[in-house]
Amino acid sequence: SQTFELETKDSGTAEAPILYRNYPGEKVSLSGGVDIDYSKFKPVDGEMKQLLRNSGARDKVMVGDLDEIGIGPVPEIPIVEYATLKLPLFLFDGHVLKLSQWPNSDVQIADWPVAGVINKGFCDRFPPGDPNNGTGQTKISYTTDIPSSWSHNPSDILWFGYWRYEWYAEYFYGNLDKSAKTVEATKTLLYGAAPGLFPGGNQPFKVFNVYEEIDEPGEYYIDRSANKMYFYPYETTATKPVYKMTEKDFNLVSLKDTSYITLRGIELTSGKKSGITISGGANNLIDQCDINAFEEMGANIANGSKNGISNSAVYNCGTGGVNLTGGDKDNIIAAGNFVYNTK
Repeated sequence: SQTFELETKDSGTAEAPILYRNYPGEKVSLSGGVDIDYSKFKPVDGEMKQLLRNSGARDKVMVGDLDEIGIGPVPEIPIVEYATLKLPLFLFDGHVLKLSQWPNSDVQIADWPVAGVINKGFCDRFPPGDPNNGTGQTKISYTTDIPSSWSHNPSDILWFGYWRYEWYAEYFYGNLDKSAKTVEATKTLLYGAAPGLFPGGNQPFKVFNVYEEIDEPGEYYIDRSANKMYFYPYETTATKPVYKMTEKDFNLVSLKDTSYITLRGIELTSGKKSGITISGGANNLIDQCDINAFEEMGANIANGSKNGISNSAVYNCGTGGVNLTGGDKDNIIAAGNFVYNTK
């Protein structure tokens, strides 16, 4: 599998434009994802059911073997540039799943738990010996009793907090000491932790990728050690709900220095990069398309002139919907690239 690429030689003209479209009444879908077999999931039971902290979720959570559902083994979640997680997108019946977390997604930052600082830690942002720097690994403390209930794969838990500044939060994997109520990062952070620099003197934090905290619709957890996926499904009336995951690590469609090409009535879905990129050229159009579930942009339209997207839907994309650039700023010449009647 690879990007569907169109280049200058594939262009049309004003008199003879090129149109790629669905056959009337038929659906055309270009996918960079994996279809997950929902029929292979079953209700969680036994010890794993009892580990769920919320008793109301125990009869809701489903479990499936990663090989049987069509995904296969999954690597540890990468932390990118300290502050971002590189996660696949999972869509169940058109809704994006979210990594299990505590507190839940509807809890505002003012109500997050707070951490104290035991050790600032070495900070990659500052040179050794700088007054802002420390030594060793960042170590924080907490007062809540809830982490004491977490026993399943604690080394896979992701700690996310404003450990130093109110304008920068970062993730780390840590060594959890439940008896001492402390967590020590396994790797250096960018800014480390420092007491008193955040308003109020404490550092708000939340936690992701905790099995015991699957307790609201849409939350999921992948148990790498047991090769299983657990999730709390959204309510659905579908007998066979569509369940998919982003997989292919390339842009699905690319138009480079093309002209007079239109894509119409096509679904572009599920990829680790962007749905479609238009770079250079002129008079290229994305029309009446459904673009969804990309980890980066739905559509990137850069440079060229009179390139655009119209009458389309772009949604459930990680970085953004449509990125539109172009024109000559120095000479004040507009590119005429556009987004029209698109949601």
